[in-house]
Amino acid sequence: MKPLLHRCRAIACSSVQRGRVVLACAAASCLVLFVFAPGSSAALDRVASASLTMTGDPGAQVGGGQSYSFATPSDVFQAASDATNSSVRIRETSPQFDHNWELDFSAPDGQQLSPGTYTGAVRDVVRGPGQPGLDVFGDGSGCSTLTGSFTVLDATYGPSGYIESFDATFEQHCQGNTPALRGEVRIANTTPPPPPTTVEITVDPTGELAAHGAVTVHGTISCSVELRLPFDPELPSLFASVTEETKNGTSASGNFSYPSACSPIPTRWTTTTPLPLKGLPFVKGTATVTASTTIADPVYPLLFDTGSQTTQIRLIEG
Repeated sequence: MKPLLHRCRAIACSSVQRGRVVLACAAASCLVLFVFAPGSSAALDRVASASLTMTGDPGAQVGGGQSYSFATPSDVFQAASDATNSSVRIRETSPQFDHNWELDFSAPDGQQLSPGTYTGAVRDVVRGPGQPGLDVFGDGSGCSTLTGSFTVLDATYGPSGYIESFDATFEQHCQGNTPALRGEVRIANTTPPPPPTTVEITVDPTGELAAHGAVTVHGTISCSVELRLPFDPELPSLFASVTEETKNGTSASGNFSYPSACSPIPTRWTTTTPLPLKGLPFVKGTATVTASTTIADPVYPLLFDTGSQTTQIRLIEG
């Protein structure tokens, strides 16, 4: 895996840092472990407009004897490409979660997934050199092995895993059996792509002394795009570290906070540290607090944003 790229800028007064972290990974193993972890809702963009139609032959292991039709806005669609635009994953979730489907399409290694017909496809996670990958599964059914083909009618990619448009038809046979699942999926996203998501943290100017020499600190967290569970990556966890120079030495401790939301409207966070290191309690006076977090961008599947603020606060009796 290539190193993560991190660039920051300082803002006056307290030391506020905002960074953008980009996952620059082209290895197939990286895709499986992180970007396209099965069953994960992380790293998939909520798309603006999409549809999925499928028909299963009688006896087909997936979708046998059934017809399906899903579309926005009633159904939620998410999609992402990998770092080289060689693989695409799409997820459909119906209202009340009564249907949930995932579709994986991959070009042979070293090729971009471009318009054209891909024959001889095998299950995406086990494809070998020169083989395209396909896997359509959901509603509790899937293929352990498969044969199939798909035709990409349109594929336009934006930055950092963002899919501007994608249209593909497919035919899938589980275990090489004759009955098939056939369908078409279309994605149409916002163009030009929206700005990346940002996260901002503030720290309140005062903190309160707590029992056993600990301290309680608090502030706010906000995201430029609202994170909505379960379709977006999990809500951010925030870590706050506190240090204070006292006459007996340096008191230092820290703890996590788990905000209930992250949206353009600031959400309060709070945390109480455990007993400081070396057993030196915090006392009334001036302390330094650093609060930081990292979020997975809900718009750009390969993009992350970090928010950090370091500032001095006044510790008072709780």
